This record gives sequence, structure tokens and C-alpha cells, in this order.
Amino acid sequence: MKTINFIVTLLLVAAFTACGSGASNKPECTVTIVSPGEEYAQAVLYDVDNRVLDSVVFSNNEAVMVRRDTAEMPYLGFLRFYNPADSLDFIELPMAVERGDVNIDLSHGIGLSGTPLNERVHGFLIARARLNSQFDIENDTTVTVEGLRKAFSQFYVEQINANRDNVLGDFLRESYGIHVLPADRPKLK
Repeated sequence: MKTINFIVTLLLVAAFTACGSGASNKPECTVTIVSPGEEYAQAVLYDVDNRVLDSVVFSNNEAVMVRRDTAEMPYLGFLRFYNPADSLDFIELPMAVERGDVNIDLSHGIGLSGTPLNERVHGFLIARARLNSQFDIENDTTVTVEGLRKAFSQFYVEQINANRDNVLGDFLRESYGIHVLPADRPKLK
């Protein structure tokens, strides 16, 4: 009886550990997408070097993309939503391609969720939008270029440091690190 209790306890511990780790056991990344509008008929996934990785065509404003390149995961990509009637009309959304289910819904704003890294990407996008909204460049004469530089420098330091252990942090450091002022560079970890 003690042996059975011990085995059951081990199995329960293993099950809770696997479920609570945050990592998905799925062998692929399944991206469920709701289009930002009927005019956007296609979504194309690009890597950070602008190479096409995959694409989907929407049916009833929805599509599903499955990525099985697990040896490369996780990595950051960009999903572009194209309007076939206007080649200059597209929306671009960064996303993490990692094992698990990713949900993208742009029908009512920025909706990105489902995996730990995509929660972080979503947090970055929301925080950057919040920072942008603090400055009324067109109407507020007190906003200065130096003030904007300082605010964004501090923001990027915070975001890079908060994500220093993942591909989002690598991307932020490479793409936005140039906007970190010399006085803030020692704060980068």
C-alpha cells in the first residue's frame, strides 16, 4: 500500500510540474488569427531579416497558421496583414514563435496572447503605446526632442532589462538599443 501511495504521489508531482512550468508540450506553434478588418485578406510571417516564413489567407476574417520549425524556436517574427487592394496598406505585429497556442485578435486593438513570450511582447506593445500617448507632439509646445529622447531611453532600458533572458530582449537590444542615451547605457544589464 505504501508503494502505491508513493507511486501515485510521484505521478501527481510530475503532472503538476509539467502543467505549471509555463512551457508547452506541443511540438508546434499554432497561431489563431482574427483579421483586423475585412480589407485585410492575407497575413504573412517574416523573420527579423525580412524573409518570408509562412502565410495564410483569411476566411471569414479568421485563419490558422502552424509552425513546426521547433529547432529554431523560440524566435521573434513579424506578422504583416495585407490589403490586396492597396499595396501600401498593411499592419505589422511582432510576435514570438514558440511552442504552444498563440492567439492574435486585431479586430479591437492589439490582442496577442497564449504563450509566455507573446504575453511579454504584448506587454511591450501596450507599454510603448501608453508612453506614446503621454506626449501630444502636435499640440503641446512644452514637449521637447530631448524630453522625448530621455523618456524613450529610460523606457527601452527598462524593457531590455526586463527581457534580458529571452528573444524579445535580444531583439529590443539590437533594434532599439541605439535609442538608449549614453547616460543610461550603464543601466543595461
